[in-house]
Amino acid sequence: MDASTDLLIVDAKSHFTDNPMIVSDNATLNESHVTFTGGTTYPPEIPIPLPLDLAYTLCEIFIGIIAIIGNLLVIIVFTKYRNLRTVTNYYVISLATADLAVGCFGVPFAIATHVGLPKNIEGCLFMNSLLMSLCTSSIASLVAVTIDRYWAIIYPLTYSSHMTHKSAIIVITLSWIAAVFIGLLPVFGWNLGPPPHPRCFFMEVMDMHYLVFIFISTILTPSIFMAIVYGRIYFAVKRQIKKTAYQDKLRVMAQQTYSQDGELICSKAEVKAAKSLATIVILFVISWMPLYLLNTIMCFCDLCFEAIPWWVIKVTIVLSHANSAWNPALYAWGMAGFRKALKKLLWYGLLKKGLTPRWDHSRVTNETKSIPKSPTKDSQHLTLLNGDVTTGSTRMLSSSSATNNSSTDLTGMKCVNSTTRMTSL
Repeated sequence: MDASTDLLIVDAKSHFTDNPMIVSDNATLNESHVTFTGGTTYPPEIPIPLPLDLAYTLCEIFIGIIAIIGNLLVIIVFTKYRNLRTVTNYYVISLATADLAVGCFGVPFAIATHVGLPKNIEGCLFMNSLLMSLCTSSIASLVAVTIDRYWAIIYPLTYSSHMTHKSAIIVITLSWIAAVFIGLLPVFGWNLGPPPHPRCFFMEVMDMHYLVFIFISTILTPSIFMAIVYGRIYFAVKRQIKKTAYQDKLRVMAQQTYSQDGELICSKAEVKAAKSLATIVILFVISWMPLYLLNTIMCFCDLCFEAIPWWVIKVTIVLSHANSAWNPALYAWGMAGFRKALKKLLWYGLLKKGLTPRWDHSRVTNETKSIPKSPTKDSQHLTLLNGDVTTGSTRMLSSSSATNNSSTDLTGMKCVNSTTRMTSL
């Protein structure tokens, strides 16, 4: 046996025993792996260069801070403005809650396991399983909001009767329970058992079959499903636009468009909301697919663990956590309802109480003209906060002549459920 082989065996010994020169009695060595009597083969330790190690830690800390601030703002806006509490936004807040948990717990746990902590098997399994639960909860929320948008755009006449706040709460509760159960399966016994050394590394405690199950059930299958659904939404909207192109000028005040037979074509706001949510789905797939795909490959291919550069593994981990940081930006700038509410929240926090935000001063002035009683400055400000991001139900429009049963879109626009009389311009 040559010197390079001897060095490789010493490295493997130091990885699997407390003493770098002593190997466990129940282990057998080959040139690149240590195999224990239970049949589990572990790859030797791969040293991480110090600059890369520091860069990874700093990236994780930065992502964690951004995720906490961004998702916390989204949740605060949702709880502060009642008009944003639509069925769709319930699912969005469920996703934001999972992303906030990633920033608060997932990122610190990832940094801890990166250095081999904790040293007990129970804590190691719990920390890794929590990461799996948060990911599963995120994908479940995205699937739910995808179905919600599909129903709202394709079947608007029956949307409000089927998609209610109560049903949304039930779906969200069940999805979180299922996500926690699936994520904690390793804690319940689906794992490789205690590692041969007192350190916590993801690939050395997670069972290969469990990772394949997670990849197929929570990443691959939902991603294909959401791609098909948003594809159907795109082609349905495109077909409806072509069908009603000659009626573009026939619009009612709330911007609803109808075909000749009275079929509803949702407003541009509905379509823009679907596009924003589809962007969230695409970025979610881009973020999580590489990591889970890489884990699956390394589980089936022992040699791949050594062949894949360490920096590639760390990049996929950072990318998966970054998804929780950029989702709030999509909420704030991609959806009109959240964007307007966030502006109001920030203006209200920066300006003295009672001052009207200058960005919306003209709208407040015009809307308050229709109020019978002369409002005070405080009541004008209250009208701005509670009524401007609304679906239109709190606005006083002098030209409205009929009350329609409607479902409110998260962007602040309405998709009417009953046929409205066509008025030629």
